[in-house]
Amino acid sequence: MNTNSTNRNAQSGWRPASYFKLDSPYSLPVGFNPLFSVAVADSPNTNVGTYTTGSGSVKESQGSYVTTDGSSGPDNTPILDPGSYTNPDDPDTPGFYYGEVPVTESFFIDFLIPESNFELSDAYGSNRVTINEARIEVMNGTQGTNYTQLFTFTDQSQASSFQLFPSAGSGSPINFNLYLENDLIEKGTAYTWSGLQPGILNTRNIRIGGISETEVMNRVSGTYTDTITVTITNPD
Repeated sequence: MNTNSTNRNAQSGWRPASYFKLDSPYSLPVGFNPLFSVAVADSPNTNVGTYTTGSGSVKESQGSYVTTDGSSGPDNTPILDPGSYTNPDDPDTPGFYYGEVPVTESFFIDFLIPESNFELSDAYGSNRVTINEARIEVMNGTQGTNYTQLFTFTDQSQASSFQLFPSAGSGSPINFNLYLENDLIEKGTAYTWSGLQPGILNTRNIRIGGISETEVMNRVSGTYTDTITVTITNPD
């Protein structure tokens, strides 16, 4: 702090440079909320130790507080705006962070192809045809830790099952089963994909099966189509 240039009755504190390391994070303890106030002595010959008390308040007979942002008195100004703190559990919050900002895992999810064609006969009964591949990469994950995501599959039909509809004209739909690898997917119910590991590409095939040959024979000929929507969420 600056003092009278001709009467330096001030005591200063210092720390050698070795106390601090360049580009190293420093953490603040929980509840850290440093405050300060500005005060001046009434006389240039009065040093800081004289017009302040041991607790940092000012002896009004020998000094006075300086009004800062319309406020005066002891500890009236925060060194850090309380609203500027970054929540350690949410690095995206505004402000700044003391120490290394915690990195949370994220998931990059995509599918091998946007659409697929197949012969209905390839998915009759217990036969299954692979139509796509789901892929998940765990970003910023911890090695040795398994992660989980929830997949919910739906389509545009109002039925409880998945259905293929004629791509042209009108006609009755064809029911089919959907599988993630060998696991039967229940339409509209979240499927738990666990065991996701960072550092590798986690994949599972999406398959169609369970189509009734009899049902197909009773439908109008042509091309049938369905659009499957996948909703991906984090488990609670």
